[in-house]
Amino acid sequence: MAITGLMAAPLSDGRLQVFASKNDGTLWTLWKVGTDANSAWTAWQRPMPASSLGVKVGCAAPLPNRALQLFVIANAGFNHAISNWAGG
Repeated sequence: MAITGLMAAPLSDGRLQVFASKNDGTLWTLWKVGTDANSAWTAWQRPMPASSLGVKVGCAAPLPNRALQLFVIANAGFNHAISNWAGG
């Protein structure tokens, strides 16, 4: 599966979380397990509910409270803002 979009944003403790959309419309994410620059990454996971939206592209940004918000353009157009997912 080819990656069609890639976005990243810092978590509240400074670790990086990465999101990737694939050509089949699924959304995937992984993040650093620790704050050290040499920390390992988690395995790729599909957050819900975004993994079935037909994601084409998106962006991630920290909110004022430092939680991440993910905005995606899905097959139906820009209609999704996601801030609840497992991980990070």
